[in-house]
Amino acid sequence: MRWVARQGCTRRAGRPCREGARDDAANNRRVAEQLRALGPERGVRTGHYYCVLVLMRAADDPQPIIADGVWRGEFIDVPRGEGGFGYDPHFLLPELGRTAAQLSAERKNRLSHRGLAMRALVARLRDFGLVRG
Repeated sequence: MRWVARQGCTRRAGRPCREGARDDAANNRRVAEQLRALGPERGVRTGHYYCVLVLMRAADDPQPIIADGVWRGEFIDVPRGEGGFGYDPHFLLPELGRTAAQLSAERKNRLSHRGLAMRALVARLRDFGLVRG
């Protein structure tokens, strides 16, 4: 059995991934402007990230192993924190009072949609007897 894991990087308008930080900053400014334009009367801006992992044991696998994870939060118009990427400075975790950009990489990996999906995938692999531990 050959397993391949891949996480793509974000490509915007055909530009390579290394330009992502510049794109993130411009995109975050645009999102912040749109949130401010909505005004405070629109209330809390809830949102979530969603990740799905699909493991196919062969190209024609009739029953791929699927796992997912959801990370819920609120989007704020004023960025907080320097870490992470993408919308992290605008993604507030109310129960922590911090944005994703204010978390350590280790904590973010434990809480994030990707971390949750990966742990769910490992649990499914254990259920199928494909990994031990």
